[in-house]
Amino acid sequence: SQMDLIIGYVMRNGNRVSLRARLIGGSSLSSTQQSVAFLEYGVPLRLPVSRLRTPGRVYGRVVDAASGRGVPGALVRLGPQVAITDADGGVAFGGVPGGEHRLSMSQETSLAQAVFIGDPTVRVDSTRPQPTTFTLTIAQGARLDVDARRFAVARTAMAGAQDSLVDAGPLSNATLLLAGERDTLYRTTLADGKASFSDIPPGRWVVSIRGDAPAFHRFDPDRMEVTLAPGETRG
Repeated sequence: SQMDLIIGYVMRNGNRVSLRARLIGGSSLSSTQQSVAFLEYGVPLRLPVSRLRTPGRVYGRVVDAASGRGVPGALVRLGPQVAITDADGGVAFGGVPGGEHRLSMSQETSLAQAVFIGDPTVRVDSTRPQPTTFTLTIAQGARLDVDARRFAVARTAMAGAQDSLVDAGPLSNATLLLAGERDTLYRTTLADGKASFSDIPPGRWVVSIRGDAPAFHRFDPDRMEVTLAPGETRG
C-alpha cells in the first residue's frame, strides 16, 4: 500500500513551508523504503513582466504576381537591415528606424529579372508597439524596343498624283518617355534611332517623345499606349 501526504503553511511574508511524505507499507520492504519525507521552504519570486514591445518591428511577405505563391530564399533589404524569406516568402525585421524605407531585393531569386508591382515603400512608426506589415509583389520584367525614324516627302512630279513618304534615316538624340501609373522612365535614341526600356513592371504604359519635332516635321504618332505582360518583349 502507498499513501502520499502534504501539509503546507503560508507565512505572513508570503513564504511557504511544506511537508511532503510518502508512506509505503509491505512486509517485504526494508524500513528505509517504507517512508520518505521532504521538508520544503518556498520563497516567491516577484519579477515584473509585461508584453514584449520591440519598436521598429516589420513583418512582410514576398509574393510572385503570376502564381500568387511566396518567393522563398529572396534576400530583402529594408533600411539598414537585410533578411532572407522563408519557405512561404515571409520575412521579419526588428529595430528598424522610424520613417520611410524603400524595399529592395537581390536578383538572385527563383524569379529572374524580378521587378516590383506597386509601391515598395514601407512607412515605419518606431513609437508604435504594433509591427508594421507589408506585401511585396514581384513579377518578371518586360522589355520595350523603340525605333524612331524620319520620313521625307517624295515628290512624284506627275499631275494629280499624290506625293509619298520615304524613309530619311534614323532620328537620333531624341528623348523618349515611358509613363506608367507610378513611374516615368527616360531614354535617348542612339545614332541608329533606337532605344530600349528594360526591367519594366507589367501593366499599361504610354510612350511619347519629349521636345519639339525637327523643322517642317511632326511626330506621328506623338504618343502610343502599350500593355505589357510579365516577361514580354515588344518592339
